[in-house]
Amino acid sequence: MGEKNLQTECLSVVQLEKYLNTKAANHKCYKTYARLNRIQSWIDSDCFYLDDGSNWNDTHDRQTFNSDNAKVKRFGRCFSFSKSESVAMWMLYGGMQKDGAMLEFTQKAMRQLISTPNVEIGNWVDGRFICAGHLDREQFDLELKDILYAASSSKESNGIYIRRSDEVHHNAPASVINQLEHCVKSTSWSYENECRLILTVEKSVLPLNQTITSVKIPFNGLLLQEGQTSIYCAPNFRGEKPYNPSKLSDEIDWNLCHGCTTPGE
Repeated sequence: MGEKNLQTECLSVVQLEKYLNTKAANHKCYKTYARLNRIQSWIDSDCFYLDDGSNWNDTHDRQTFNSDNAKVKRFGRCFSFSKSESVAMWMLYGGMQKDGAMLEFTQKAMRQLISTPNVEIGNWVDGRFICAGHLDREQFDLELKDILYAASSSKESNGIYIRRSDEVHHNAPASVINQLEHCVKSTSWSYENECRLILTVEKSVLPLNQTITSVKIPFNGLLLQEGQTSIYCAPNFRGEKPYNPSKLSDEIDWNLCHGCTTPGE
């Protein structure tokens, strides 16, 4: 048997999805970037949230993550599996506001999180999560899946160029890749090295006549366990740092304008 890789596993949707799940489960760390007030709220409440993607900054991704005619609804949160911090991620998530933070899970912590026996479903109203019900484990799937980054291939008209981290396949079958819309993004986003935590539930299980946008997952004390999670403040964090300093502190010039002024100032 040959060694499994991105190219050999593109023969079918089932094979490729299994491969992306396997890769996702074996990362050593999982980083999620956000404003500090959001991460602090997770710590204070000992839980965090997946959402339906309707507010994600990748417009194509948020359109394909959930489709109107699907029988299931998905909720997700994005993690970077890069071993080092990402300058681009810092700039996108709180760095420019000087209040960014990054929460990093170990592999052990993430596996414990995925085994959670129940979750809450609900919506946000005036900044508060309003619970609309609970789901037991047999009612949902919770999995990690690596994201594929894709673009049309110039080699074959029906082929697609895809990459995952340092793996590249120049002529993946479009018939396979196009069935994975919920975990495929443009190559423009490949710097993220994204691994996605996805909860999937049958729409028939959700409350009728009510839009559910978020899922609340308990941490079960993971944030309080020494060595299971780490929190870092952005490289340019304003004021006293309540958590670990970024390893990129003093390495980035955040003055992107370098003295330019806004008209009228």
